[in-house]
Amino acid sequence: MTLYSWTIWIFGFAWLLQMALWWGVFAPFAWKKRKEPVTKASHLPCSVVVCARNEANNLQQNLPKLLGQEYPTYEVLVVDDASSDQTLSALKKLCAIHSNLRVLSIPVKKTAGKKAAILQGVQAARYPHIVVTDSDCRPNSKMWLQIMMAGFSEKASTEIVLGYAPHDAAPGWLNAWQRFETYFTAFQYGALAHAGQPYMGVGRNMAFLQRKYSTAPQPQLASGDDDLFVNANASAGNCALCFHPDAWMYSRAEASWSHWLRQKRRQLSAGPHYRLRHQIMLAGIAVSHVLFYGAFAALLLMGGTPDWVWVAFLLRGWSVALLISKSGKQMGIRDLSPLAPVFDLLLCLYWGVLTPALLLFGPGKRWK
Repeated sequence: MTLYSWTIWIFGFAWLLQMALWWGVFAPFAWKKRKEPVTKASHLPCSVVVCARNEANNLQQNLPKLLGQEYPTYEVLVVDDASSDQTLSALKKLCAIHSNLRVLSIPVKKTAGKKAAILQGVQAARYPHIVVTDSDCRPNSKMWLQIMMAGFSEKASTEIVLGYAPHDAAPGWLNAWQRFETYFTAFQYGALAHAGQPYMGVGRNMAFLQRKYSTAPQPQLASGDDDLFVNANASAGNCALCFHPDAWMYSRAEASWSHWLRQKRRQLSAGPHYRLRHQIMLAGIAVSHVLFYGAFAALLLMGGTPDWVWVAFLLRGWSVALLISKSGKQMGIRDLSPLAPVFDLLLCLYWGVLTPALLLFGPGKRWK
């Protein structure tokens, strides 16, 4: 076979995989109704666990929103992970005002990452249902906790509830890209969980049973403990999704490209520790995306691109734009939906060029 023939076959194979993904996995989730009725909410006592390291300002701004939830019985347990700023003094002031706030102080940090801090917080929690978030996050409403806890009422076997944590909107391409990437990550893990293949979640908005948080050794990474917990413990039978708008957990995006790149290095460090089937699944999604664009570009350079290739290219583009528009309206990126073709191409570059480069450099050393 000639190089041209190989390129045609690669394009066709990648197109088939991509269409199966978008219509077989993403489409059912894109059309899934997000606004679950709040009447499902349970009133099981729960503990909200927040790990903080040098977060005095964020805690003063965001903790009152966590402490002011409309939920009958809950505590907020903040783990001060050996902070060197005014975090501890700020927490003591808040404790004097809020009776449902507790503080667990770790005087000396002995391991990288925040897994040890999270583990100590979960073990010290008063209640068996745990909800986790970060100190730089704020809930979208006073119903956040009630709706997240409603996830445990969907089925008796639920042990893990995966939420959604978008970024605040701000001017500039960096913010637009981070908002889209955060949306697409949630769209992907939400769609795969909906299809019975939960593989990750975000520690900014997640709930689980206390006994489910494993004490088994895991890599001490600067980031990704939330990914690895879900990857090791979630299944189609014990995992629920909560993408209700009132239960979103907002945070600010990174302010510079260099900070975003450091964040990506940390987050990508978890991927190689996923279950093998999940690594293969995610690699298939990314590689088929890159091969689709790469083969199409190669055919354009070779000349003589068949009409069916153009039809296939446009059909996939229409599918992506339609499903991103549909899901984007429900996940807070309505303003970015018209740019779906641009972001789809950027995803190709992100997966094909930037991700391998960041993995080559290795993970970052600190989470804060």
